[in-house]
Amino acid sequence: MGRDILSVLLLPLVLQIFTATSFEVEAVIYRSIVLGGRFEAGCTSGLNVWYLNTLPIDLQTCGCNATTESLVIDPVLESSTGEYNCAFGEIWKLWVIVPPSVRISGSTEYIAGQTLSLFYNLEEGSNITSVRWFQDDSELVSEGRIRISGKNLTKSILNSMDIGMYSVTVTNDAGEDTNAVKIIIQFQPDVSVVATPSSLVTLTQNVTLQCTIRANPGATLVSWTRRTSEGVEEPVSLHRETKATDEFSVTTTISTLEVSLNEIDSQYSYTCSAENVLGNSQNSITVQKGGTFHA
Repeated sequence: MGRDILSVLLLPLVLQIFTATSFEVEAVIYRSIVLGGRFEAGCTSGLNVWYLNTLPIDLQTCGCNATTESLVIDPVLESSTGEYNCAFGEIWKLWVIVPPSVRISGSTEYIAGQTLSLFYNLEEGSNITSVRWFQDDSELVSEGRIRISGKNLTKSILNSMDIGMYSVTVTNDAGEDTNAVKIIIQFQPDVSVVATPSSLVTLTQNVTLQCTIRANPGATLVSWTRRTSEGVEEPVSLHRETKATDEFSVTTTISTLEVSLNEIDSQYSYTCSAENVLGNSQNSITVQKGGTFHA
């Protein structure tokens, strides 16, 4: 009886002078990890009793397998995070790594000339090993108009070629996650003109001039003019138009004009013009009597 009382009295003193060796370890969620046994034994007292945050572990509840030297946790769960020890053995501070969950924030609509600014929020996960930004299928790197710093992506002096899907992929030892946003850019019309057929033709053939206009918002006015070899400029009204708008709000207008080479005395220069609320653009092609074309 006296020995038991003495043990109770001495126990606080023993706890005060004892300093356990402490280790910090990381474990990937849903995998397994072994704690203890780093030195002679995980439980130097020889007692097969393990603790999580000072509370005895229910081995069945935690899915653990314990010996006097080690504790096997299989599988590791988010609730496995904490401090493990066995009697007066080593202390293991366990951090559980979960797969990342990422979301992109920032404005998704711009006007040409402005600067794109996006950043990502890490909703879950830690110990990130890789962050990669993409425009469509092309990886973006920090150079030229592009700056990648920390969680931020910026791209200056935007133009119509910068329209697309922008995504970020974040990776750690537990997995990866990707999030994407659609970037829409408003810009003044982009005009190109081609002739078909593009090779020499006989004088009796017609040639089709095709004007392709890309714009956001779509072109509200499309017109043709022609200039003779004497410098006389006149409107051309007999042309056809088709329009289509894609998922990025870019409207493509195709205007076609039929030209008879019999009507050309020497050469005519045909100009296609288009405008929207942001401005106007034009492009020209020269048709010669012999059937040759010059942009």
